[in-house]
Amino acid sequence: MRRLLAGLVGIAVVAGALAWFAQGVAVGQDPGEPDQLSWEVMTAEMPEDAYTFGEAGVAELLPSNKYEDFEGPWPNDWQLLSTTGDKFWGPNKCLAYEGTYDGWPEAFGPAGHPSHNDPPACTSPAGYNDDFQSWLVYGPFSLVGETEGGVSLQILFDTQLEHDTCGVYASTDVECEWGAGFWGVAYSGDSGGWMPWPVEYGDFSNWPGLDSILGEPHVCVAFVSQSDASHTGPADKGCFLDNINIESNGGTPTITPTITPTIGPTIGPTIGPTIGPTIGPTIGPTITPTITPTPCPMCGDVNCDNTVDAVDALFILQYVVGLRQQLCDPCCIGP
Repeated sequence: MRRLLAGLVGIAVVAGALAWFAQGVAVGQDPGEPDQLSWEVMTAEMPEDAYTFGEAGVAELLPSNKYEDFEGPWPNDWQLLSTTGDKFWGPNKCLAYEGTYDGWPEAFGPAGHPSHNDPPACTSPAGYNDDFQSWLVYGPFSLVGETEGGVSLQILFDTQLEHDTCGVYASTDVECEWGAGFWGVAYSGDSGGWMPWPVEYGDFSNWPGLDSILGEPHVCVAFVSQSDASHTGPADKGCFLDNINIESNGGTPTITPTITPTIGPTIGPTIGPTIGPTIGPTIGPTITPTITPTPCPMCGDVNCDNTVDAVDALFILQYVVGLRQQLCDPCCIGP
């Protein structure tokens, strides 16, 4: 297995209880012995001769929060790289921590490959591949303005101790491309079942080998399975991942404004400026005419001879019965 070892921090001898490693031990899997697990802070470099599924390098920044349980469409936002052209990280029906699927480095292939549409039921009888690298990469994403965040996941590994590794790495290179340098922690040996990835190895504020990567404009996270030319045998199952959670606190959240109306004479804000002046001056006061009816000059004088007499009475009678169409001044005649 080709890898650049920047510095061996130590071998963790797991003594006493290994109970916290053994969450959700799969049926039929023997828990590892306490002295069969090691970890190291190391660097890894994307192999320039690797095959990719999809585009290598993402032009636009991805969100800084990503959750993956391998239950949905694949490969969604992930970049897949491997040193073979037919086996990549993907959903696997084998040892899921929760749900139906976990992630396995050899479970996915290009169109036409048996694993492309139907993830394998479990690992092959021959175990995992020798002399093989498989990369599962997310990014780049920005941590500008972020003040906390990190990577958490469930991991299960069963590999040749101190030879074949399962690691979680990060890079601050401009893009996730060939030759990009990654730093992180890799485990080897037997985890004894599912275990949570240690918080101190996934903290963006103190990333192994890089210190704080908060505030970096381009960050990539990679999950890498690496094996050398030989391993212990078909009993070794390799690396398995589930419930990956890449998250930050959101240094620049999307702000939804709250509109509080003015309570009082003016209800609601004035929308936009007043366009243009008032056209034309106001000429004089507003005049509301008062209409006063003109009274009859002499009530009952319907023939307008300035005398109320029998002739007026006759005219009124004729008007009432319809023999006269109009009167000189009927203003005093009721309906």
